[in-house]
Amino acid sequence: MRHHVSRVPTLTIGTMLILSVTLIAPVRASSTPQQPSTSQQQSNAAANRAATVDLGTLEKDPAKYMGKTVTVEGDIRRILGPNLFTIKDRRWTDLFREMPVVVPEPFAAIVRSKAPVRITGTVEKVPIAQIERRGGILTDPKVRVELEMKPALVAKEVHAMVPGTIAVDLLVNPETPVATSGSSQGPITDVSRLPKPTDQSAVGRHVNLMNVGVMAPTDRGFWIMTSNGERIFVMPATKTPVKAGQNANIQGVVLEMPEGLRVELKTSGEPVYIYADRVTTR
Repeated sequence: MRHHVSRVPTLTIGTMLILSVTLIAPVRASSTPQQPSTSQQQSNAAANRAATVDLGTLEKDPAKYMGKTVTVEGDIRRILGPNLFTIKDRRWTDLFREMPVVVPEPFAAIVRSKAPVRITGTVEKVPIAQIERRGGILTDPKVRVELEMKPALVAKEVHAMVPGTIAVDLLVNPETPVATSGSSQGPITDVSRLPKPTDQSAVGRHVNLMNVGVMAPTDRGFWIMTSNGERIFVMPATKTPVKAGQNANIQGVVLEMPEGLRVELKTSGEPVYIYADRVTTR
């Protein structure tokens, strides 16, 4: 399956597997297929020009490929934010070896752990402040040092290596959705249909909720209550002042919770959250 990036602009990158990856931005879903956009055609052309590189070679000496567009294959190892994850080669014996993958602004990544993927991107130096400003949570000193010292892979395309049932959107223009590759599920518009915070199968589902009650705001976001009395965390793409007891309209997507956010919120048993590109209070 393929994956996409979104802001809510949408560009189809392909069909993904049950353990999936996507690149997204602020999120507006559409089920109306469109013709490939110019940006999609340009992205595909860039992918065709990319050199295929062994992931181990790239991870060992990324500076050698600085500024070049490459394609690598590996498994998603860790999700560290809506714009940051790491990949590994399953042949590596070092369990802590990994390559950081950054999702360029304004996009975010719909990613599922352990998904085998093919990634095309450019090797670049990315400022940590830029990653953290967009929600990357760098609690691991090893990853922080690696990003400070070495260039990372900035993803343009992410494809699943195994055909599957989950589709992903690449959002390019919030007003011009380009298609969802194979998913017939529209956005969740009713709080009673929100997934349980333990339901990882919901990763990639768009949400468009109206008049939802805000609970327990934090520096990262706030909680809302599902109809069965369980809470689910909402992290806005940009800081949005909210107060407990207010009602909010929320547009976004269900993502797998970054490991640093789980630690910060003490939510080890709640593996999904809502990444919201738009929150308005009432």
